[in-house]
Amino acid sequence: MIRIICPQDPTIRCVERQAGKLNRRLDKASKKYIVKPNDGSKFRCHQLIKSWSEDDLIIFMGHGRSDALFGSRGKMFNIMGGDNAKDRDTDDIYNDESFVDESNYGLFAGKSVVCFTCESDELGKKLMESGAKAIVGFGKMPSSKIELEQDAHVKYSTKTMVAYINGALNVAFREAVLRAHRMKGVIEDVAIYFKMEMRRQVSLLLHSKAKYRYCMANVLYDIARTVTVMGDKKLKV
Repeated sequence: MIRIICPQDPTIRCVERQAGKLNRRLDKASKKYIVKPNDGSKFRCHQLIKSWSEDDLIIFMGHGRSDALFGSRGKMFNIMGGDNAKDRDTDDIYNDESFVDESNYGLFAGKSVVCFTCESDELGKKLMESGAKAIVGFGKMPSSKIELEQDAHVKYSTKTMVAYINGALNVAFREAVLRAHRMKGVIEDVAIYFKMEMRRQVSLLLHSKAKYRYCMANVLYDIARTVTVMGDKKLKV
């Protein structure tokens, strides 16, 4: 069974939509788990992870960094305190940056996990040290104007560039998982098919008349290069 975990987060609604599309396309082969912005939902998902078989493949789709997978965020998560904070629903200002962190890396012990998050290539090493069976990790995946300028060194970014890059990433990931499953492949194939789909996206972009196409193509190419598979690469998808 493929288990898709996607924390609710207003900054990456496109990822949640892609998680839904992936789940529908996989049909009976998968189940999707949306983590809502509260501790109860987070705890229940943790308990489910512990109960899942080592033969299951876990796909985490959300935000992350080199030491953690982020959980859910409320619609006003960036509002800190203030006189009116106590009057708001706590779910609205919920902001979890530690769905998985150094305190519970062992949650994935014996599990196979595809982490569709930023810097999960580095996080994957820590998860492997804590007993994970296999990890597919990614490097930095800039998904905002600030990230494009800081992480991808794009001098001038636009909303159109951000939307195109996010769209290409999400489609490439969805198609890679679907193809690996359809071909009865192994976990390494998810990374291989992702890179193949990203090359296709880059080719389409370079043959288009899109403004800044060379810049966007470089960003996509750099992201594709970061995909890493750790552990048992021959586990069935």
